[in-house]
Amino acid sequence: MDSWLVYLCIKPTNQPTNQPTNQPTILTNNLLQ
Repeated sequence: MDSWLVYLCIKPTNQPTNQPTNQPTILTNNLLQ
C-alpha cells in the first residue's frame, strides 16, 4: 500500500515535468490494481 506513496515521492524528484501528468494515472492504476 505504501508502494504508490513511495513511487509518487520518487516520481516528482526524477521527472518533475511529467509528475502532474503521470500522478493521476499512477493513482488510478494502483487503485484499480
